Parts: sequence; structure tokens; C-alpha cells
Amino acid sequence: MLAAETPRWIRRVVGYGFAALLILIAAAAAALRAGAADQRELRNRMWRTEFARNTASDWQIITDAGVTANFGDGGLVLALPNAGTQALMLRARAVGAWTLVVDAAQTAGAAGAMHGVAFNCVSETACSYVLLNNNGYVELFRQTGSERTVWLELQQWPHVRRGSATNRVQLSAAAGSVEVRVNDELLLRVPALPGGLVGLAVHARATAQSVTYALAELRTEE
Repeated sequence: MLAAETPRWIRRVVGYGFAALLILIAAAAAALRAGAADQRELRNRMWRTEFARNTASDWQIITDAGVTANFGDGGLVLALPNAGTQALMLRARAVGAWTLVVDAAQTAGAAGAMHGVAFNCVSETACSYVLLNNNGYVELFRQTGSERTVWLELQQWPHVRRGSATNRVQLSAAAGSVEVRVNDELLLRVPALPGGLVGLAVHARATAQSVTYALAELRTEE
């Protein structure tokens, strides 16, 4: 006796159901991975700030006379009155493998204010710096008292944005070196020192220059 053939509509329903089950399994796995990644991201973030008014106490603020640091809804505005005046703002010690991201732009005064990040700071007079300006220039060096070790002489680099555009500086430290990126483009790898504070730095090159920092974030890496 011949076995009865399964109706075509039943085979289609079973096939569609199996395909839907596979899609649901894949979606659930993706959601679990995304959730784990989100938890890891939150766990590894040491701090993130957009410089609200109540966050000034999070920073060690070192400035020359006349320099002001204004925290607010539009970010942190560092206003420097004269050429040669400087501001240095330090925050949490970075140990092990870490990543620092900072967004900033010059927002007032003649072009050319050098601004960026400080890292591996063992004191206010012993820091490494990545500084750039809105004329397209960038430099990397370590300053220890009156001694300067230059890793990259002041020079123009095509990936530095000009004018009032925001530049992003990202540092990633691991295995004894710090990878420096500007606007996601690799600039240089420089030696890393163990520990030290990280933060922000501005060096004025003319009168009445201001730099606005919109974001700063420090992460540790597992």
C-alpha cells in the first residue's frame, strides 16, 4: 500500500515555521551579544563628561593668571587673555590599557590656539601632550620642567580640521605605547609611561583666544 503524500500546504507551513524559528534564534543571539557588549562598555567606562556646570570639581584646574574655565550646556570654554598663557586640566589616573577621547574646537580669537590633550602627567610640570590648532598644525612632545622631548615637530597634517570645525583626539595606550589618532586617522605611536593623570591643555598664541571642549571620555580596556 502506498503511503499518502503529505499535503503541499502542510509542507509549506512547516518550512515557513522552521525558517521563522531560525530567524528568532539568530535575533536572540544578536540581542544577547549586544547586551553583553553594552554591559562591558558601561563597566569599562571610567568617566564621560560634556562639562555640565556641576562638574568643575571633578577636575584639577591649573591656569595662568586671567584664564577662565567656564562649564555649561555648551561644553567647557577655556578663555585665554594673552599670547603665551596656558591652561591645564587634569583628571583620573589612567592605568593599564586605556583609551581617551576628546572633542574640541577653537571658538574665539585669531586662529592658532594650540589645544588638545595631556597624558601620563606625574605632575603639572611633567606631562605628555598632543596639541593641534585650527590652521591644520599638530605637535606631540613630553615636557618635564624645562626639558622637552619632541616626538613630532609642529607641522601641518591633512587630517586636522580647520576653522571652527571640531577635532577629535583619541589616545589608546597598551603594551608600553600610546597610539595617537586625530579624527580617526593614525598620526603616531609614542612611548607610554606607567600611570599618570590625563586631561586637557590649551596654549594661547594670540590675545583673547577661546577653545571649547564638547566631550571627554576615558575608558579602560580588558
